[in-house]
Amino acid sequence: MIDTGAKPEDVAAFTEMFRPLTEPEAAARGHALSERLDEIADVSPRDPRVTELAGDLAAFLPDEMAAVMITSLQDGGGWLDAMSDELSPAQTEVFRRMVTMLKERG
Repeated sequence: MIDTGAKPEDVAAFTEMFRPLTEPEAAARGHALSERLDEIADVSPRDPRVTELAGDLAAFLPDEMAAVMITSLQDGGGWLDAMSDELSPAQTEVFRRMVTMLKERG
């Protein structure tokens, strides 16, 4: 779906942006972060684990990917709103806080 209508060079750049996350250590770390996200599904958005997980997710993302995510939001990209439709309030708050952290990292 990523390459639908996209230029080959754009698909290659997008694919390369994800490459660091496919390394075995990064993939394992990504799975652990995903499990932690599942674990907080039913907690309050004010639970301290929300901020901790947001920070860990922000630290996990390569700088280039973080920049693309922030630019997308500034350009009207609705990925954060779309995700919030599928996530619990605490999980949504993790991503909102992560975005704030990524902007500060900018």
